[in-house]
Amino acid sequence: MSSRHSITPRGLNATRSSLSQGRFGRMFRKLAPAKFGPNDADNVANLSALADKMVADFDGPKDGPDAEESGIPALYTYFGQFIDHDITFDPVSSLTKQQDPDGLVDFRTPALDLDNLYGRGPNDQPYMYDGIKFRLGEKLTGFRAMGPGRAMDWGRFIDLDTRAYGVEDDDTNPDNKKRLQFAYRIDASLVDPLRKLPPEVASNPSSLALRNLERSWRLGLPSGQAVARAMNLTPLTDDQIIIGKAVDEPGAGDPQTGIATIANGVFADNCPLWTYILAEARQSPADVPIPVTGGPGTVKTPQLGPVGGRIVAEVFLGMMFGDNSSVLSQDPQWTPVTGSGFTLKDIVAYALGQGDPLH
Repeated sequence: MSSRHSITPRGLNATRSSLSQGRFGRMFRKLAPAKFGPNDADNVANLSALADKMVADFDGPKDGPDAEESGIPALYTYFGQFIDHDITFDPVSSLTKQQDPDGLVDFRTPALDLDNLYGRGPNDQPYMYDGIKFRLGEKLTGFRAMGPGRAMDWGRFIDLDTRAYGVEDDDTNPDNKKRLQFAYRIDASLVDPLRKLPPEVASNPSSLALRNLERSWRLGLPSGQAVARAMNLTPLTDDQIIIGKAVDEPGAGDPQTGIATIANGVFADNCPLWTYILAEARQSPADVPIPVTGGPGTVKTPQLGPVGGRIVAEVFLGMMFGDNSSVLSQDPQWTPVTGSGFTLKDIVAYALGQGDPLH
């Protein structure tokens, strides 16, 4: 645990914030907000049409190789979500009215400091601590004890060891039951269960795609093409913005829909930024080596492109350089003792008592 969790309420020294919580920042504030219809009803209807195209038909879970897999181990998906929850939490904004980003409060500190896990520190939330020791696992309800003989097989999520690639569409193959799982490819297609989230999670709308699209419109975000031009980049053409799975050989159940054909062309040269970033990744693939035996060697893997990659990188670097408790501020010349090849698997191995020291 960072030492900052045992001192002042965290966030006091974070970038441009005098509070443990802060305002959301805004990129490209001079760009015009993207609009997708003449009035609110038309905007929502057109975004709903796009959201519907962005959710794939149901495809049951499988243990073996999958055409939608990337070359990135599955744990990176959960790690990325964990980082996202450390950066932002907005429980109060609405999807039913226009929102001013400058008026919204981010209920996370503007720093990568694990406040989503540790809270705001013992001085500010003493009920979570015993002195300066975090009460991990104490007085928590709603969790069942793990059954006897069960354990977490981390090798299914990250390449701690080298395992067989498995065999596609073979439920009897024993390698499929213990193979390393890979994250799905970044593309403009969400899995079917996200079409209708449980009511205790979200409602009105319950579609995750529509929630993302409506939120970006309500917040007045510019289009992906406008952001690309602001970065002095040539935007993707409408033909390059494909809604569908980024599989190598799309089948009959993998429709590939051009953005300009949806909602009578309202999205032509006017793609919502979130959708644009996902479609851009499809145009930025890399052949990623996969750490398995008996596999294809490399897998074509979409990666964030020049717009999406720059936005994510600038946010992360801005937070780390703006936080005077971060490693980049405290020791800018620091490098892992294991060298530049340090990856997520090294963190997991260290946590399990198997890896090299971190410093």
